[in-house]
Amino acid sequence: MKLSKKFLPLALLACGGGLHAEKSAFFIGGIYEVGGSTFKARISGKKPSSMNRTAITQGVGVRVGYNLLFGEKGYVGLRFYGFYNWGLTNFGKVVWNRNANFGKNTFNLSGYGVGADLLINLFNGEKSNLGVFGGVALGGNTWYAVHGPGGATRFQWMVNVGVRAVIARHSAFEVGVKIPMLATHVQGRVDGGVFNDFSLSLKRDWAFTAAYYFLF
Repeated sequence: MKLSKKFLPLALLACGGGLHAEKSAFFIGGIYEVGGSTFKARISGKKPSSMNRTAITQGVGVRVGYNLLFGEKGYVGLRFYGFYNWGLTNFGKVVWNRNANFGKNTFNLSGYGVGADLLINLFNGEKSNLGVFGGVALGGNTWYAVHGPGGATRFQWMVNVGVRAVIARHSAFEVGVKIPMLATHVQGRVDGGVFNDFSLSLKRDWAFTAAYYFLF
C-alpha cells in the first residue's frame, strides 16, 4: 500500500522527521560562573615558608558564536565561539612570621579566548530540544590584585561539559562545568628584601556555569 502524497507531511511530523529539529544559528549569551580557586605562595630566605589558600570565585561572562547543526534532524552539531569572563576572588590575609604579609589578597580574574564544542541533541521535539555538550577552549587568563599594581597573564586552556536545552528555537539554556588546566605564576621580592624572593601561583580549579543564549 502506497502512502498518499497528501499524508506524507503528517507522517513525517509524527515521526519527528526533522520538521522541528534545531537549526544552525548565530548566538549571543550571558553566563554566570561560580567555582573554586587556589592561591599558593612560597618565600625564600632565612625563614622560608609556604602557604596554600582556597577560595570561591564568582563572576559573569559573555559568548558570541555560531551553532552548526548537521543533517535534517539536527541531532549532532558543532559550536564555535569567542568569550570573555570576569571573576572576583578574596583569598584572605596571609602572614609569614609576623614580619612579612600579603594582606590584600582580593583578585580580579579576566579570561578570554575562543572555543569549540560538540553538540548532541538527545531529544528533538515540536517546541524544544534537549541535549549535551562538551569541548575545549583556548585563550588567556589575567590575574590582577584589586589593591595592587599590574597583573599577570598567561596562556590557558580548559575543558567543559554540560546539558543544554533550546526552547521555541530562539532561547537556549545550559548548565555545565569547566575545568581550567594551567596556573598563573608571579615572582617578586618582599618589601625591604628581608625574606628575599617570593613566588605566587594562582589557579582557577573549576567553575559551575549557568548560561542563557539568544539564537538568531
